[in-house]
Amino acid sequence: MKIINKKTGFTLLETLVAIAVFMTAILGPTALAVYSMRSLSHGRDQVTAYYLAEDALEYIKNTRDTNKLAGLEWVENMSECTKSGLGTKCYIDTVNDTRTECDPIIVA
Repeated sequence: MKIINKKTGFTLLETLVAIAVFMTAILGPTALAVYSMRSLSHGRDQVTAYYLAEDALEYIKNTRDTNKLAGLEWVENMSECTKSGLGTKCYIDTVNDTRTECDPIIVA
């Protein structure tokens, strides 16, 4: 009777390959989820910026139209935004109906 003493198990190389495959399977979808969350956040910020800019433009159009109907210059009530001429930054709060002059833009 022959007795075969064969040891069974995993070699170090097989274990390392299995760990590498496992890490790839875990890190791939995790990296994709992180990228998706960043894209979602950026998209949300872009939509918010678009609506805020649209709100300010609608406010300016409304001021222009109101001034035209009253027979005034279209920038009559926008002096905070026109003091320095071209390149003036102006903060417009449409909720409180206020306009505030900001620091001038440096135009190169």
